[in-house]
Parts: sequence; structure tokens; C-alpha cells
Amino acid sequence: LFRSRFQRRNRKRIRAAGLELLATARWGRFELGGDLTWQDVRLTDDLAPREQSRAEYQPELAGSLDVAAPIAAG
Repeated sequence: LFRSRFQRRNRKRIRAAGLELLATARWGRFELGGDLTWQDVRLTDDLAPREQSRAEYQPELAGSLDVAAPIAAG
């Protein structure tokens, strides 16, 4: 049927390092928050120890920003 040139295979080792920063501040009735994450995730294979690749679905840089305020009930 369908034949692919690519094949997934499990790697035996993963190495990861990173830094995560979180902050929250109030300004009047508003609250501001955010986070920033940096990570370096590498895969290695015992059969080719000098060959490294980035892990899938592991972004190098990610972040978010939040703003919150009370809603008037009435």
C-alpha cells in the first residue's frame, strides 16, 4: 500500500536544560502576569553518539501574557 521514506524510531537518551521566568504585578484594579520559558531539548542515539537532534514538539522559546480586571456585577 503506502510506503514512506521516513521512519520513526525511539531514541535512548534525552538531554534538557532550560529557564522559566514568571511575573505578576497589580496596577490599580488590573492584574498583569506573564511567563517566558527557554529550553534546549536534545535527543541522542547510542548508535551515533555524536549525532544530536532537537526533540519534536518542544519549542525553544514560549511565553504568555495575561491581563485580568474585575467585572462589574449588577
